[in-house]
Amino acid sequence: MRIFALAALLVAMFATSAMANAFGNFVPFSNYSATSGSAVYSAAVNVRNFKTKTVTVQGVAVALHANAALSGTVLIQCGPTSSGPWYTCVDNSYAQTGITTTSNAVFTWSDASAYIRASWAKTAGEVNVWLNWQE
Repeated sequence: MRIFALAALLVAMFATSAMANAFGNFVPFSNYSATSGSAVYSAAVNVRNFKTKTVTVQGVAVALHANAALSGTVLIQCGPTSSGPWYTCVDNSYAQTGITTTSNAVFTWSDASAYIRASWAKTAGEVNVWLNWQE
C-alpha cells in the first residue's frame, strides 16, 4: 500500500512540475500597418488565466521591414471574456503604470486575466507585437 502511495505522490509531483512549465504565445501584429490613424484591435487571445505575461513591441520601417523606432501607440488590454469589458493591463514596475508605449519596449506583468488583446494607433511605419504567457 505504501508503494502505491509513494508512486501516486511521485506522479503528482511530476504533474505539478510539468504544469509549472506551461506557456503560450500569440503574435497580434506582425509587420502590420493600420489603414488609418484610429486604433485597430487584434483578436482577443485566451491566456487561460496564466499568471505571468510579457509583451514585446518593436517598430518596423516600411522599406525592407527593418527594425525601427515605433511610430504610433501600442496599448495592451486585459479582460475576463473575449468580448471584454476591456481595461488597460498594468505592468509590474514600481510605478504600476498601464501597458501602453510609443517606443520599442518590453513589459512584464502578473494578473489573473483570462484574455488579452493589443491595439495599434499608427502615425507612420509598421509594428510587431509579441505576447507570451507562462504559469
